[in-house]
Amino acid sequence: MKGYFNLSIIFVIAIVCQSFIFENNNHKATRLVNNDLKYIEKCTRHIPKDTKQLIKAINNMERITGIRSGFGFDLFGRRYLPTQQDINRWRLWVEKNKRMLRWDNEKKQVYLYVEKKMPGKIYEI
Repeated sequence: MKGYFNLSIIFVIAIVCQSFIFENNNHKATRLVNNDLKYIEKCTRHIPKDTKQLIKAINNMERITGIRSGFGFDLFGRRYLPTQQDINRWRLWVEKNKRMLRWDNEKKQVYLYVEKKMPGKIYEI
């Protein structure tokens, strides 16, 4: 009986630790995505000379959300930036999906965590 009690304590600790790791990954991912949004919005007011960080932030937002922006270059090489509408669409998407954002330590990037549901029959009682 004592063995079952110890085993159940270990099981509960493992679940709590896993939950903490997921929560921590979610917090970091949400923070990074919000930082990218703030940086993009800041750059729409004051265009930086070096746009590497801006391009990276825009690519991250497009990759994570699947929402394309108006960012690019015209025929004369002039930059055009995401519009406020693009930023608002990203912000709304992040607000709706922030619980599913996770940080991948190996790839060093944010990803969307989608829980897989097992196919099967639902029985009514």
